[in-house]
Amino acid sequence: MALARTGEAEQVQDKQPFEYSPVGIHDIRLLELLPSLDFDSKIYCKISHSSLENHPPYEALSYVWGDSNYTTNVQAGGRPHQVTTNLELALRYLRLYENSRLLWVDAICINQHDILEKNDQVAQMRRIYLSAEKVVVWLGEEKNAGMALKFCSLIQNGSSVMRFQKEVESNGLTIEEVWSSCTSLFGRSWWTRTWVLQEVIHTRPATVYIGNIQLDLDDLCAKYSDYQNHKHMHSSTERDNKVKFDIYSGILRIEAMIDTVGIIGWRREQLMTSEEHNDPIIGMMSALHMSRFQQCQDPRDKIYGLCGLISDVNLTIDYSLSKSELYSATMKEMLFRYPESLLLVESPEREIGSEKLPSWVADWSTSRSLVPAIMSFWANDAFCCSGGSERDINNYSLKPRFQIANSTLVMRAIQVGTITRTSFVKINFGIGEEYQDTMKVFAYDKNQGDTQSISDQNPLHKPVSSTMTMSNSSWGPHWADKGDIIVVSNLCWAPLVLRRGNDSYLFVGGCWLVDSELQGSQSREMSDVEALGKDPGFSPIMHGSAWDEDRLQEFHIR
Repeated sequence: MALARTGEAEQVQDKQPFEYSPVGIHDIRLLELLPSLDFDSKIYCKISHSSLENHPPYEALSYVWGDSNYTTNVQAGGRPHQVTTNLELALRYLRLYENSRLLWVDAICINQHDILEKNDQVAQMRRIYLSAEKVVVWLGEEKNAGMALKFCSLIQNGSSVMRFQKEVESNGLTIEEVWSSCTSLFGRSWWTRTWVLQEVIHTRPATVYIGNIQLDLDDLCAKYSDYQNHKHMHSSTERDNKVKFDIYSGILRIEAMIDTVGIIGWRREQLMTSEEHNDPIIGMMSALHMSRFQQCQDPRDKIYGLCGLISDVNLTIDYSLSKSELYSATMKEMLFRYPESLLLVESPEREIGSEKLPSWVADWSTSRSLVPAIMSFWANDAFCCSGGSERDINNYSLKPRFQIANSTLVMRAIQVGTITRTSFVKINFGIGEEYQDTMKVFAYDKNQGDTQSISDQNPLHKPVSSTMTMSNSSWGPHWADKGDIIVVSNLCWAPLVLRRGNDSYLFVGGCWLVDSELQGSQSREMSDVEALGKDPGFSPIMHGSAWDEDRLQEFHIR
């Protein structure tokens, strides 16, 4: 694009704030970032309209909005437009010396105050990023990223890390500072955004900007993979000296749940060889699992930020809905489709019955304990407490299994036990301080409804020792407590924990029932998932032994 001098732009600036003109339903706005030879000069840009069907080449920006309390103005069409300081900084680094740069930037190209327009534009965001010539990722200023990238490149190329360590020390630094620089680079807030998943999980080129450093996103993800492998080997001695939970360690690989860098790299690589390429690529359940630890400013974007990725649910984007309305509608859709949906509800950040949301509705804006997150991921592969078959699984969404009336979930279930004792256990997965967890374990009394209790003296229904561990106790939700009841329902593969109220119940979470010491995987030829389903330590209830349709009763959960 032709050179536009900053001085000429200053002559036409106006003190009146920028005003949007309406954009067509299939159109988008594009931002022309005007050039400047002076890095510190004010940002000037022009706003134009274009059709998604026929548009000039543009780049789509993926970035973190930043704190909305810290804002500044850029000049858009000669008028001031308020943006966050992080966006202004990104535009400053992206601005060219002599040529204009055509960008799509959500905070400017969407009228954030027009709900109807925002609904339409957000619904097109996946297509907007796929239509871009490339995606530009802004990770922030350089800081110590150069050191981290150099270290990762040495690992990637199989070079001597010891040689690099000597070089580091000769410059007055320590290898600990290098490790810290890697942690800082791969821990930047961009990686934790919900929106980045649909913005970069596709086959379009993506270039990462870290200050003045530029590199390919796929290369950065590959560097991260090599760094993680080296990190695990580097700390093997330290790991061996720690007490860690190693029953089913192949399943309890926490990195797979919260490792956004690895997820992005793996998904992009997967799409490169997929026949579907950039079509919606994952189911809603997988998307919500993948994004649970991601963040966003608007809690509704925990759902809307995934819509472009989801292949099995067609959600209508509507910012007039409240968080409670959207989360409740999403949970209802999930319950129709996925028999493990209720296992996603519990969160240590959400006390039972303390939220405006119904207790059975997941608050997607809260984080989860790590082990329960994995429990919900593997439940349907190993267990089915309602004694279901593969046919039942395939026909799950066709069977009416619940009702919702005035925000109350009505389900049919069988009470199989009552929690008698609880404890917290600490888990160290041996892969760094960031991968630790606290897990609620419990003992329970088996019973038939509210009447026929099995004596607590039966060793099969208690931990095998006075010390409760994950190997000898049942696994439960964070807020489980003595007196909570355990039920089985065809609404979920795993047993559920409920808390009695005056005229209804509160939902506490899912659980795995353990009746004796877990054996773990006993054969190298058997996968951890296969061993999990066959481990005699788990209660037969996990496989449907308590299921009897004649004993079903209604439970009203508010």
